[in-house]
Parts: sequence; structure tokens; C-alpha cells
Amino acid sequence: MAEPGQEQLNHQTGTWTCDLALDGSADARLSLTATSEATLARAALNRPGTFTDLPSGKGLTSPRQEAVLHCTDGDVCFTAHWNTAYANALRKHTGGDVSKAADLRRATLQNFLNATAGSHSCPNVTLM
Repeated sequence: MAEPGQEQLNHQTGTWTCDLALDGSADARLSLTATSEATLARAALNRPGTFTDLPSGKGLTSPRQEAVLHCTDGDVCFTAHWNTAYANALRKHTGGDVSKAADLRRATLQNFLNATAGSHSCPNVTLM
């Protein structure tokens, strides 16, 4: 699998992002975002048919590697997005197995939630 290369962190009130460029010539990139900006969380949730409820009313999740969690100070939207080169690297790593690639993407978001949700006073969740 590709090795981490350069990362760029940005933090402004209510929003934290990390953009990670993987080493190699493919220009594979992964972006992780956590935002408590109410407008952005509402916009995500307003996309029809995208989100499904998590157990115990803790929030909602999307197959697009997004989760909106109901946290102490309001909703927080977490996302994991990658460019086409990264998606291609995942497919290659899994031998073209779409299901395994989807599992890796879901695990990426789960790991991000595990590492960051507590710092936003969000509930612990397990994505399905």
C-alpha cells in the first residue's frame, strides 16, 4: 500500500481538516474533516436519501464516508474523502474486490471517528 507523504493540517473555529498526500507518482490524496459548523451539518443531512440513523439516536451515517454525530454542543459532521488515484490504489490493493475496498474506506472513517469524536464531546459509535 502507499506510504504517507506530506500532510497539511488546518484548524479554524469549528472546523479541522487534514489533507494527506501519499508518496508515489499517482498523486493519491485523502482528506479528513470534522466540523461543528451547523450550516454544513444541515447541508449534509438535507441531501435526500443519503443518511441513515445510527443506533440509540447517536447520529447518522452515509455510504459516502460521512457521519453526523449528535454531540454535547450540537451536531458535528465527520468526513473521509479520497481522490480517484487513492480509490484506484485501494482497488489495486484489494485485487479489484469492491467489497474489500469499501470495507477499507469504512474502516478509515471509523478510525477517524475513534480518534476524534471524543475531543468534540461526541458519542462513541460503530459504523455498520
